[in-house]
Amino acid sequence: MVAEKEEQYGGVTARSGGWLWVPGSSMAKAAGIRDSVDQALTYIRHEAGPYFDEARAKAYAETAPEMLDFVVKNTPVRLGLFTGMPDYHPNSPGASPGCRCVYTKAWSSRPMGDELSRLRRPLQSMTAFGMQIGNEDLATFVTAGRKFSSFFRVMKLLAGNTADRLRGRPPSRITSRRALIGGFAQAATSKGTQIWTNAPVRRLMVENGRVTGALLERNGRNIQLRAPRGVILATGGFAHDVQLRNQLLEGSMTDVGTNQAAWGLLPFGVTGDGIRMAKAAGGRFDDKVMKPIAYSPVTRIFNAEGDLSLFPVFVGRAKPGQICVTRIGRRFISEGCNYHAWGEALVKATKGEDETAAWFVCDKPSLQRYGMAAVPPWPIPFGHLIHSGYLKQGNTVRELAEKAGIDPDGLEDTVDRFNAHAREGRDPEFGRGENAYDLANGDPDHRPNPC
Repeated sequence: MVAEKEEQYGGVTARSGGWLWVPGSSMAKAAGIRDSVDQALTYIRHEAGPYFDEARAKAYAETAPEMLDFVVKNTPVRLGLFTGMPDYHPNSPGASPGCRCVYTKAWSSRPMGDELSRLRRPLQSMTAFGMQIGNEDLATFVTAGRKFSSFFRVMKLLAGNTADRLRGRPPSRITSRRALIGGFAQAATSKGTQIWTNAPVRRLMVENGRVTGALLERNGRNIQLRAPRGVILATGGFAHDVQLRNQLLEGSMTDVGTNQAAWGLLPFGVTGDGIRMAKAAGGRFDDKVMKPIAYSPVTRIFNAEGDLSLFPVFVGRAKPGQICVTRIGRRFISEGCNYHAWGEALVKATKGEDETAAWFVCDKPSLQRYGMAAVPPWPIPFGHLIHSGYLKQGNTVRELAEKAGIDPDGLEDTVDRFNAHAREGRDPEFGRGENAYDLANGDPDHRPNPC
C-alpha cells in the first residue's frame, strides 16, 4: 500500500532530473570502466566531512549496484550510463571522471493506461510543445538548428507527441523523472500494490514501542492501516514549512530573499510530515549534515496572463559567450560548477540584499546556438519571452544593463575583463573550464576553452 498526500504521486522525485548516483554499477563494468567501493567511500568521506558515517556509506556503496540490477530486472524502467558526467566535485579524492551517473531513459507509458493521469505532470516550462524532454534528448534539441540528424530526431519526437494529442490522449512517451516513478508504479500495481492519492498520513500507530501501522485520511474518513512489517516514510523533506526551515536551517533560508521558498521546484505538499510523525513516535531527527540545503538555480517566467511558471537551470550555464552576474554586474563563481555550489555562492554574494537574484548575460550568436536558461536555441521561436519581459535586449552592454536593472559600470567592466581572458581560453578569477565538471557542461567543439 502506498498512501500519497496529494492528488498526483511522484513527489520530489517526479520533479528531479531522474538521475541516480551509483558507483560500481553493472553498466559501468560492462563498459570497461573501473571503480571500487573503496574509491567511492573515499569520495563520500571527503564530501561528508566530519559527518561521515562509514557503516551507512559502505552499505550504500556495496549494495547500490544490486539495487540497480533489481530495478532493471523487475520494472519497466530503462537506465543508461552517462559516461560524460563526472562527480560534482571532480577534483575531490575518490572522484570519478564519469561512471557513476545513471539516468532514466524514455519508455512508452501506454501499459499504464488511466494510471498515467495520476502520475505527477512535468513542469510546463520544462516541455517543448507539451512534450517532456529527456536526459538523452537535451543535446539533440540544442543542436537541432545546425545538425540534420538532430533536426530529424526532434521532428520524429514531435510527430509522435502530436499523434498522441490528435487521439485525445496525453503524450505516451515519458522520460527522466516521470519515467522513473512511472516505471516503479507500473511494476508495483502489476503485483497488486494499491496507490491511494489524496490520502495524507496523519500519524504513526505505535504499540509496545514499535510502529505497527499508520492512521491516514481518505475521502473525509480516518482509516487505520496495519503494517506489521513496517512503514516507510518517503515525504520529501520540509521545503514548504516555514517553521521547520527556521528551526532546522538556523536562518539559512532567511538569506535568500522574500518568498524564495515559494519559487522552489518541490511540490507544495512537502511540509515535513515525515519528520513530525517520526518524532512523535519516539524517533530522533539527526540534522548533523555537511550541507542542509540542496540549492538549484530557478528562473521565473510569467505568461501573458501573469501566471508564474518555474524553470530549473540544472545544465547549460557554462556555454561559450555566456556569463552570470549579480545586480552589481559581477560574476560570483564559475558558471560551469554544479548547481548546488552555484546556489550557495549566489546566497553568499547577495547576502543582505532584498532579493537573491542573478542574471544570465550573453550575446546573440551564443543565444541562437545554445539557448540560455528558459530561452531555447534557434530555430525554436522565443519572441514571447521578449514580449513578456523575461528576456531583455540591448544594442550595447550598458543598454542591456540599464534595461535589466544591473549596474552598467559593473557589467561593462566584467564583460571586458572576461572577454580579454576568454580569448586566451582562461578564467583567472574563477577557473571556468579547468575541471571535468565544467567541461562536461561546455561545448567540446569550441576552442580554446569549451566553456
